Amino acid sequence: MARKPNSKAETLTADQALGQNGYRGCGVGLGRICCAYLTAGPNGFECEQWTVLGQELARRASGGGMGARRLPKSEFPNCQTEGRK
Repeated sequence: MARKPNSKAETLTADQALGQNGYRGCGVGLGRICCAYLTAGPNGFECEQWTVLGQELARRASGGGMGARRLPKSEFPNCQTEGRK
Protein backbone atom coordinates (compact mmCIF):
# COMPACT_ATOMS: atom_id res chain seq x y z
CA MET A 1 0.00 0.00 0.00
CA ALA A 2 1.37 3.41 -0.96
CA ARG A 3 2.11 5.95 1.73
CA LYS A 4 -0.22 8.97 1.79
CA PRO A 5 1.30 12.45 1.59
CA ASN A 6 1.97 14.38 4.79
CA SER A 7 1.68 18.13 4.97
CA LYS A 8 5.16 18.66 6.42
CA ALA A 9 8.55 18.18 4.77
CA GLU A 10 11.35 16.41 6.61
CA THR A 11 14.17 18.81 7.55
CA LEU A 12 17.63 17.54 6.61
CA THR A 13 20.99 18.68 7.93
CA ALA A 14 23.52 20.09 5.48
CA ASP A 15 25.59 16.91 6.00
CA GLN A 16 22.61 14.77 4.98
CA ALA A 17 21.74 16.85 1.91
CA LEU A 18 25.27 17.53 0.69
CA GLY A 19 26.81 14.13 1.44
CA GLN A 20 29.26 14.94 4.21
CA ASN A 21 30.38 13.12 7.36
CA GLY A 22 29.28 9.65 6.30
CA TYR A 23 26.09 10.55 4.41
CA ARG A 24 25.73 9.76 0.72
CA GLY A 25 23.85 12.98 0.02
CA CYS A 26 20.89 13.98 -2.09
CA GLY A 27 22.95 14.86 -5.15
CA VAL A 28 23.16 18.64 -4.90
CA GLY A 29 25.01 19.88 -7.97
CA LEU A 30 24.88 16.52 -9.76
CA GLY A 31 22.19 17.36 -12.31
CA ARG A 32 19.86 14.53 -13.24
CA ILE A 33 20.91 12.29 -10.36
CA CYS A 34 20.01 14.95 -7.82
CA CYS A 35 16.90 13.95 -5.88
CA ALA A 36 13.85 15.73 -7.27
CA TYR A 37 12.32 15.87 -3.77
CA LEU A 38 15.11 18.03 -2.31
CA THR A 39 14.11 21.63 -1.63
CA ALA A 40 15.48 24.50 0.41
CA GLY A 41 12.97 25.92 2.85
CA PRO A 42 12.87 28.21 5.87
CA ASN A 43 14.56 25.52 7.98
CA GLY A 44 17.28 24.73 5.43
CA PHE A 45 17.26 21.63 3.23
CA GLU A 46 14.00 19.69 3.20
CA CYS A 47 12.79 16.40 1.76
CA GLU A 48 9.38 16.73 0.09
CA GLN A 49 9.06 13.04 -0.83
CA TRP A 50 5.92 12.42 1.23
CA THR A 51 4.21 15.79 0.79
CA VAL A 52 1.68 17.16 -1.68
CA LEU A 53 4.49 19.28 -3.17
CA GLY A 54 6.46 16.06 -3.61
CA GLN A 55 3.74 14.72 -5.90
CA GLU A 56 4.06 17.79 -8.12
CA LEU A 57 7.88 17.57 -8.11
CA ALA A 58 7.64 13.92 -9.20
CA ARG A 59 5.29 14.84 -12.04
CA ARG A 60 7.62 17.57 -13.28
CA ALA A 61 10.77 15.45 -12.95
CA SER A 62 9.15 12.53 -14.80
CA GLY A 63 8.19 14.85 -17.64
CA GLY A 64 11.71 16.26 -17.95
CA GLY A 65 10.65 19.67 -16.65
CA MET A 66 13.43 19.94 -14.07
CA GLY A 67 17.14 19.25 -13.89
CA ALA A 68 16.87 16.97 -10.86
CA ARG A 69 15.24 13.73 -11.97
CA ARG A 70 16.05 11.03 -9.42
CA LEU A 71 12.82 9.81 -7.79
CA PRO A 72 13.74 7.33 -5.05
CA LYS A 73 11.09 4.93 -3.76
CA SER A 74 12.54 4.24 -0.30
CA GLU A 75 12.60 6.63 2.62
CA PHE A 76 15.57 8.68 3.85
CA PRO A 77 18.42 7.71 4.29
CA ASN A 78 18.06 4.55 2.16
CA CYS A 79 16.84 6.71 -0.72
CA GLN A 80 20.30 8.26 -1.10
CA THR A 81 21.69 5.21 -2.91
CA GLU A 82 18.80 4.63 -5.33
CA GLY A 83 19.39 5.47 -8.98
CA ARG A 84 23.13 6.00 -8.60
CA LYS A 85 26.03 4.06 -10.04
